[in-house]
Amino acid sequence: MPDQPAYTTAVAALAAQIPAAVVVPPEALSFYKSSIAAPDAIAVGARIESVTVLDEVIRVGAIGLASAVAAKLDGYGPIRARYFFDLAASLAAKVTELDGSQVEASGAGTAKATSLVTTRALRRRAIRVLKNLAGRRPEEKSRLKNARQEQSEKADERVRSLESLAKELTEQMTKVPAAVAADAGATQALVDGLLAASGNVLTTRGSAHDARSTVASLYDEMNELDGRLLHELRLFIGAMQDARKVDPSIPALKSALLKSGKRKKAPPPAGGAPGGGAPGGTP
Repeated sequence: MPDQPAYTTAVAALAAQIPAAVVVPPEALSFYKSSIAAPDAIAVGARIESVTVLDEVIRVGAIGLASAVAAKLDGYGPIRARYFFDLAASLAAKVTELDGSQVEASGAGTAKATSLVTTRALRRRAIRVLKNLAGRRPEEKSRLKNARQEQSEKADERVRSLESLAKELTEQMTKVPAAVAADAGATQALVDGLLAASGNVLTTRGSAHDARSTVASLYDEMNELDGRLLHELRLFIGAMQDARKVDPSIPALKSALLKSGKRKKAPPPAGGAPGGGAPGGTP
């Protein structure tokens, strides 16, 4: 099995056997795509890993593509072969893109976790400083209680909590002697840290959501490409087998993949962690 970035190179090398003048006209593209409906392609493609499909396309292409290019296969000529390998090129590109997107999604998830740890630490510091400055003064204790409110892991509520603590800390710094505030750790740096953390919470949440959405979208596209390629593999191999019955010079070709296939892992939820399997096949 090639490394993931090498799939694009391997597919391109095989496709180079097809003359550059051979292209798929728009009407032919519509006809070929209509031979299997998108929902059916997705259902078929969801059962087999994308890299497994690409491995088989590369193996079959290396054996039989020359026969299609030479117009030796009834029912499968050079134009359909071009369509076949255009699909393979698209899937190879998606596999490479998915690899990068999964790294990004993983990184975004790590950043989100890191952000949560950081904001909790800042919040604890601010609460301790304010608690010690408030002492047993009823008014100050009441203000601290309102500012500290139990922190939720929901981004909007975390932001409000951090901003409230920053505001209360700023007010306390104006009420107590400067030396007392500094000695307790009530500094402008802590206020700035709380405000910066509140902004990072929303930014990190958006980045993680976008990265996971990209991965989910790629899986959906890859499912359909997997299904369409498996459909073309079946037609291509059938044409090869029929041609060989008449012309023994045509290479013998079979595919165990079309009989069994390697099942894909169950998909993760669209907004869930990126580490699990998914509908488009984990490359």
